[in-house]
Amino acid sequence: MMSKRFVSVDVARAVCILLVVTGHYEPADCPSWYGVMNRVIYGFHMPLFMFVSGYVYWATRQPARYADFVRKKFNRLMIPYFLVSVLIISIKLITESGRGLHVENPVSRTAFFEMCYLPSAGYFLWFVYALFLIFLTMPFFRPGNRLYLLFVASLVWLLIPVRVTEWFCMAEYKNHLFYFVAGCMAGREEWIRRTAGKIRPAAAMAVCAGIYVLTFELSAHHPEGIARATLRMCTALAGITFILYLSRMVAAKGGVVRRFLIWLSAASYTIYLFHTTFEGFAKAMLSYMKTASNTGFPFLIGAAFVILTGIAGPVVLYQLSVKLKERIKRTGESRRIAKSED
Repeated sequence: MMSKRFVSVDVARAVCILLVVTGHYEPADCPSWYGVMNRVIYGFHMPLFMFVSGYVYWATRQPARYADFVRKKFNRLMIPYFLVSVLIISIKLITESGRGLHVENPVSRTAFFEMCYLPSAGYFLWFVYALFLIFLTMPFFRPGNRLYLLFVASLVWLLIPVRVTEWFCMAEYKNHLFYFVAGCMAGREEWIRRTAGKIRPAAAMAVCAGIYVLTFELSAHHPEGIARATLRMCTALAGITFILYLSRMVAAKGGVVRRFLIWLSAASYTIYLFHTTFEGFAKAMLSYMKTASNTGFPFLIGAAFVILTGIAGPVVLYQLSVKLKERIKRTGESRRIAKSED
């Protein structure tokens, strides 16, 4: 049975993937309130993903040779990155040339080469690339107090306004390494979890909401530099803490919502990889129906359709992959039994 803190992490991851899918739908004609909501989401949702990834990594790490560890992470992250990139690029090229339809962020055939050093298929894939780079880094900072050294170094690197190349997602690596390491610290240090557990979730969420609003507004009107970077970091940390305490409340109460979020969490990686593809199909359908009828849909109906499609489509893919793996496993076991009987 999962511990309460891992249930909370699963709930947080599910909330985060819902925010990601929502944040990636922002049409040009959306209401102003929706634009504000998306800006709020973008203030912390990817740092939250990195924090959760760091927490899970530290809590579940196993002794392994560096080469084996890298191979495992490459298979988990980079192979899906390349496969999804090829799929998205191919769909965009076929859609533009064969159907003559407009696609968002069009690509050329050179994108098949560019994806090796840039997420040219879709910028959202930077997360996968940067996370792989972070995993390449972490084994060197596990023993002793090295994690503290990386924590301080990543914090300084985050706050100092040094321009870093976009190639190989190095800029995103710079901007998110700190949050991953912060998640590792939360997974490693018992005193952090013990102190957090003594604070009432409602009080913590109220304080975090206040900090978020304050730092969010201040950073929006502050020039680039260390001060603005610090305010953005405070905004992200306030959002992360808010969601973690919210997840703790949901995990403690149980019920249908908790079961749904835990179930959704299992498919979060598949949702992240494929949600923009399904959202693209949904947006194309909305555009076609609007053109055919000369009337538009109320914004909330259209947004709900696109966002739900971006979640449901990948979930179906995930369920199919799980069933396929189970069938392959049963087939292998049946063959082994048959050979042993012979």
